[in-house]
Amino acid sequence: MRDIVSPISGFRSPFDVGAPDYSEQDAAILGESPVVWLDVSNVAYLWQNTARSTAVASTNDPIGGVTDRSVNGNHAFQGNATERSLWNGSGAVFDGVNDALDFPVSTRTTDMTSFIVVEVTDTVGFLYGAAVSGGWLSYFSAGNNASTMTNAFGTPTVHVNNASIATVGAYQTALNAGELVIAEVRGHSLTQTGGDVLRLGKAFNGSFQTSCRVASYVLLNSSDSTKLATVRNALASKHGVTL
Repeated sequence: MRDIVSPISGFRSPFDVGAPDYSEQDAAILGESPVVWLDVSNVAYLWQNTARSTAVASTNDPIGGVTDRSVNGNHAFQGNATERSLWNGSGAVFDGVNDALDFPVSTRTTDMTSFIVVEVTDTVGFLYGAAVSGGWLSYFSAGNNASTMTNAFGTPTVHVNNASIATVGAYQTALNAGELVIAEVRGHSLTQTGGDVLRLGKAFNGSFQTSCRVASYVLLNSSDSTKLATVRNALASKHGVTL
């Protein structure tokens, strides 16, 4: 049985007969108290508008809002209708031109981990970033690697399917265009002042973007290896990723 979602929270309840049962995997992810969980593989949490009042129902419907499955209400949004990704039946498809989803982060530490379950159609450009003074810092890009992502953001490390990625070239190879993978950034922070947002898709001020399908995004307030393994394994089981 799929999740029964409370309408009090602005969710709607999918009662799809014969749908896969991912309740065990979902419970494992929720058990690690994510700061944000955007389950964009599940149409029950997708909306065509930022108010989250018009449901995504059909292939190629635009995604203007995503309900955060954590308890924190960090819902994702895209107010510009021309920059909305599209639902393809199993995730959000970003066009690699200007599509993006933004989401606020009210909990900020120096030791956060992000998971992105993603299938890219190329390995050039930016996939994920965070707001910084004067622009965006991209965590998955053709221009940055672990050695350059420092300062207020700690010294994060990048991983694909639990394998450490040390260089840009290795990152591009590990993404395996056309294959669903779990990309991770461990040990990043959001400690700057002001309103912080994270961004999927167009992650660096209109520069290069990566066309891709995102199935899930999870942000943890930890880089504890046991917690990360729990979330990673649950995501892999749910989305059919081989680690």
